[in-house]
Amino acid sequence: MRYIYLIIWSLFTIGFCYILNKPIGKLPAIGKIISPSHGFWRLLEGDLPQLPDEVINEHLKDEVTVVWDEHLIPHIYAQNDEDLYFVQGYITASLRLWQMDFQTRAAEGRLSELVGEAALEYDLQMRRKGMELGTKKIMAATMQVPQAKISYEQYAKGVNSYLNTLKEKDWPLEYRLLGMQPEPWSVFRTLRIANFMANRLNSRNYDIEYSNFVNVFSYNDWKLLFGGYDTGEDPIVNAPGSWDFKPVVPQSVDSDIMSAPSDLEEVYKEHPKNGSNNWAVAPGRSATRHAILASDPHLSLSLPPLYFITHLKSPKLNFIGSFIPGVPGPIGGFNDSIAYGGTNSMRDLVDWYKVKFTDNTKTKILVDGKAIAVTEKIEEIKIKGRKSIFDTIYYSPFGVIANHSKISAHNNEHWAYRWIGQDTSRVAVAILEMAQAKNWRDFVSANDKFNNPHLNWAYADAQGNIGMRVAGTYLARQENEGLFLRDGTKSANVWKKYIPLEHTIQQINPKRGFVSSANQYPADSTYPYIVRAFGFESKRNRRINQILGADSSITVKDMMQLQLDNYNTEASENLEYFLKALNYNDLNSEEQSAYDDLSIWNYMSNPELKAPAYYHVWRDAIQDLAWDELNRDSTIMTKPSLYRTHKLLKEYPDLKWWDIDSTAITENAPLLIRAAFKQMTQEINQWQSENQDLELNWANVKGTQFTHLTQIPALSQANVFVGGDAGIVNAIGRDFGPAFRIVVELDPNGAKAWGMLPGGQSGNPGSMWYTNFTEFWAKGEYFNLDLEYTKDKPNCLSVSHFKPAKK
Repeated sequence: MRYIYLIIWSLFTIGFCYILNKPIGKLPAIGKIISPSHGFWRLLEGDLPQLPDEVINEHLKDEVTVVWDEHLIPHIYAQNDEDLYFVQGYITASLRLWQMDFQTRAAEGRLSELVGEAALEYDLQMRRKGMELGTKKIMAATMQVPQAKISYEQYAKGVNSYLNTLKEKDWPLEYRLLGMQPEPWSVFRTLRIANFMANRLNSRNYDIEYSNFVNVFSYNDWKLLFGGYDTGEDPIVNAPGSWDFKPVVPQSVDSDIMSAPSDLEEVYKEHPKNGSNNWAVAPGRSATRHAILASDPHLSLSLPPLYFITHLKSPKLNFIGSFIPGVPGPIGGFNDSIAYGGTNSMRDLVDWYKVKFTDNTKTKILVDGKAIAVTEKIEEIKIKGRKSIFDTIYYSPFGVIANHSKISAHNNEHWAYRWIGQDTSRVAVAILEMAQAKNWRDFVSANDKFNNPHLNWAYADAQGNIGMRVAGTYLARQENEGLFLRDGTKSANVWKKYIPLEHTIQQINPKRGFVSSANQYPADSTYPYIVRAFGFESKRNRRINQILGADSSITVKDMMQLQLDNYNTEASENLEYFLKALNYNDLNSEEQSAYDDLSIWNYMSNPELKAPAYYHVWRDAIQDLAWDELNRDSTIMTKPSLYRTHKLLKEYPDLKWWDIDSTAITENAPLLIRAAFKQMTQEINQWQSENQDLELNWANVKGTQFTHLTQIPALSQANVFVGGDAGIVNAIGRDFGPAFRIVVELDPNGAKAWGMLPGGQSGNPGSMWYTNFTEFWAKGEYFNLDLEYTKDKPNCLSVSHFKPAKK
C-alpha cells in the first residue's frame, strides 16, 4: 500500500513541478521565480554587490582595473581604448543586462513576443516609423570611422563576454518573469538604442490633431489657439542682428491641408514633458572665478533608471558622465578640460503624407501624375500565445508608407510617416568625440556630427569659456509647413532643403555672463529661419535667467539650489487672476479652506504644502472645461498649451470656447474658472476618500513614482516624497523628472563635480543599489564625482581586475 502512496505522491510532485515551470495564461512560470537555486532568492545581494574579482579574457590586450566606489560607480582604468570599451560593455551588462535587452526589443517593435497582443499596436507603430531604416544608416556612417568602429565592436564583445559567463540560474529576474532568454549583443543593437532615444525626444507631432481641428472648426480658430508660438521671451540665444549669413530659401510647397480619416491615429506618443534644463556661468559671475556648468535632463522616471554613471579613463580619455546602458558614448558629463549637457530642442521633425498607389499591386505611387516605384518590406510580428501577423510597409520619398487607416486603404490610399530619424546620422561618432574634446573648437567639430536627436548643448571649459549650441539637422521650412497632414502626390512636398551647419544657432562667451536652455524658443526674432516645435517651454527658462542674471557671485551650492528650485512661475502669473473670479462668501467651508491656502501661498511647490495641490488640480480643471469642445470620440484633437489658455482667458473673457457644453448657461471666463474651482474641490475630496491613510499635501496628491519597465508594481517605487512640477525648474511630475543631475566647476587645477541619479546603479531588484539613490535624489542631495578616484579611497567597495588570456 505504501508503494501506491509513494507512486501517487511522486506523480503529484512531478505534476506540480511541471505546472510551476509552465506559464499559466499571462502568468510567468512561477517555479522559476521562487526556486531557491534559480529564482529571485538567488539574486538577493547582501551589503556588498556581486562584483567580479578577476576576469581573464582573450579580447584584452592589457590589464584593466575597475575600482568600485561607495555608490557602485565603476571607475574603469585601461591602457588603451579597445580594452576600455570592452570592459565598459562587460561591466554595464553585469548591472543592466535585462534593461539593455528589453529596450532594444522595444526599439525593434518586438514586445508582443513577450507580453502578447497587448503590445501589438506599439510594435506596429515602431516598425512603421522606419526605425530599422534609420539604424542601418547610422550603422553605415559609424562603421566608416575606424576608431568608432573599434570602440563599438569592443563594447559588444564585452557585453557578450559577460553574457557567456551566465547560466540560466544567473539570468536577471525579469527574464523569468517575461519568459525571455538573453540575446547576443551587437553594434546594431547599440545603435538601435541610440535611434530609440531620438524617437523618445524628437518624434512628437500634432499633424493629425491640427488637421482634424481645422476641418472640424476653422483655420482662423486654429491660428488663435495654436498659431505662432506662446512667447519668444528669453530665447536660448538672444542676439538680435548677429545672424551674419544669407539664409537658404525654403522650397515652394503645396499648402493644402489633407483631411484625416477617423481611424488615423498615432496611438503611442512620447512623453510631452521629455525636456530638460542646462546652463553655464562664466568666471565673471562665479564666486570662484571658474566656469560652472549645471545640467539635468528631464525624462520618464523608470526602474532601472534611464542612465548609468560610469568613469572611463585611458591615455586618450578621462570622463565621468551619464551613459544609456548599451551605448558606450556618454550623453553628458565632464572630462578634465570641458563639461557639457543637453536639453531637448522640442522641434517638430515629423510630417505625415497622404499617398496614392497606382493600382492594387502597390509597387508604385502617383507623384506629379507619374508612377514612382516604392520598396516593399514585409514585417513579421511574433505574438505570444497566437500566430504571427505580417505587416507590409513601403519605403518612399515621403517616408515609410503603411496601412495606418483601413478607411483610406479602400481607395488605394495610404499614409506615409516621414521622420528625421529615417535619415543618416553620425550621432554614434559624435558622442565618442565629444567626450574626448579639450576645448570649444574640438567640441563644435564633434557636436556638428550630433544631428539626431536634436538637442541644445550647454558647454563650459577650464579656460573659462562658456557656450551654447542648438545642434541637429533642421529643415528650411515655409510658414506653417509640416504642421498639418500633407499631400504626398506632389514632389514639391518632399524634404529637400536643410539649414546648413554654418547657420547653426550658437553662442560663445555672451556679454551677460551665462548661457541657458530649458526647451524654450531657440533664437531671437531676427533669426532668419522659420522655427516650429510641438511645444516650447515658456516658464522654466525665464525663472532660470532671472536667477542667474541677478547674481554676480554664483557658487556651486547656488547652482544646486537652482536645479531644486520649486518656484511656480505659472501660478505667480495666474493665481491672482483666478482668485478674483471667486466670491468668497459664495464658497462652502471646504472651498473657503482651499481659497485661504491659495491666497497666502508663496508659489513654492514644496512637497509638504496643500496649495500646490489645489492649484495644479484647479489649473487642470480649467484646461479640461475650457476645451471640452475638443473631446470627440471619433476625432482626435489636442488642447492649446496652458500658457495660451491663460493668455486667452485674460485677453478674451467672452470667447466662445469658455462655454461649457454640459451646462444650460453660457459661461464666460470668470464663470468657467468658478466651475473649475468647484470641480477641483470635488476631486480633492475624492482623492482624500480614496487615500485616507495619506496626508493631504502636494507630494501625495502628485504621487511621483518610478515605474519598472515591465509595469510590475512590486518592482516599482511609488509615492516618492518630492515637490516640483512641469513648468518649474525642479520639473518633477508623477512619472517624469530629472533623470540625472550634475554640477561641474571647471577648475584649471582639476574639475570638481557633483551628481545624483534617481533609483540606483544596479538593475537587480534584489540589490540595495537598486533604489538607494531615491531618497537622496528626492531631498536634493548630491555625491562627489571624482576623476581621480582610486582604490585607496576609504569608501572603496571593491576592485575588479581584467586580464588578457595567455596565448
